[in-house]
Amino acid sequence: MLEFYTPKLLAIFTCKGGVLGRRLNEKIDPMLQNPDKNIDMMRDVVLRCLICYLGEKEDDLIQEYNCDNGDILQHIMKIAICKRDYQEDFSIILEGMQVMAGLENLARACAVLLGLTYALNLTYPKELRHTFEAFQKLFLELDVCKVSPKLLTLKNKLMT
Repeated sequence: MLEFYTPKLLAIFTCKGGVLGRRLNEKIDPMLQNPDKNIDMMRDVVLRCLICYLGEKEDDLIQEYNCDNGDILQHIMKIAICKRDYQEDFSIILEGMQVMAGLENLARACAVLLGLTYALNLTYPKELRHTFEAFQKLFLELDVCKVSPKLLTLKNKLMT
């Protein structure tokens, strides 16, 4: 469903004004200026913009770090991006332990993290409740009967 919603989400994000619109455009502009933009880059931008659009902090979910840095293991739930020699390695940190590594891109890391939260019966972090709700109810279409007002507004914009 991420593929299905990507064009509409990008249109919603680029139309947004004010401070939020500027932040979203800062994330979108590098993708638009890159002639070699690929689907992974678009997914990455849409996911990062979605977090921002929902009023949450990207840093609460995604952390880029130097591969030699052990501080990343201090987090409860995080997608860690290790940058090395123009390559990125995506991994998942749960309760201070790296539980998955070698994930190909941010979209896959988000999907695996959501799957792990279900499999391990973990609760979503409060600071990211809207983001995880969007993953669950918008992209996976699970438990769509109960939708928060914030996500319902976004969903209505996507359906028009």
